[in-house]
Amino acid sequence: MSVAVPTLSHRLAALKARVTGFFRGGDKAENAGSSIPVRDWIKASPATASPVQGVDQPLIWVVVGLLALGLVMVYSASVALPDNPKFANYAATHFLIRHVVSLTIAFIAALVVVQVPVAFWERMSSWVFVGALLLLVLVLIPNIGKGVNGARR
Repeated sequence: MSVAVPTLSHRLAALKARVTGFFRGGDKAENAGSSIPVRDWIKASPATASPVQGVDQPLIWVVVGLLALGLVMVYSASVALPDNPKFANYAATHFLIRHVVSLTIAFIAALVVVQVPVAFWERMSSWVFVGALLLLVLVLIPNIGKGVNGARR
């Protein structure tokens, strides 16, 4: 009894089928009830969604603690900047207020994102991935990205 060993071309064809299946969502018969191709790869059956049991309070408190520590660090690092003539026009709390505004915008964005059903994010995941890659490449284009000390932003 001989065992067939897949050749390199068979392996490449299987990899190509897997990658193209990921970006187009796989076959509809294969994905019946499942919109994540990974579920097909691990042979998981589409189960009914379990109701949310509650909020992970320890995780919330760790995040709140890290945010509070970040606020203290930003204030501590920037409170003495107005002593420098370069930052003489800034208030002592300028960077702290900017940080709080950024955190508020991020919190509102997080609340909006949480309201969107997970099925939508599953359907849009490949487009979000491609968009993120395009944004990463965009900073490499001259006059769009800003170069500071050899790094492009």
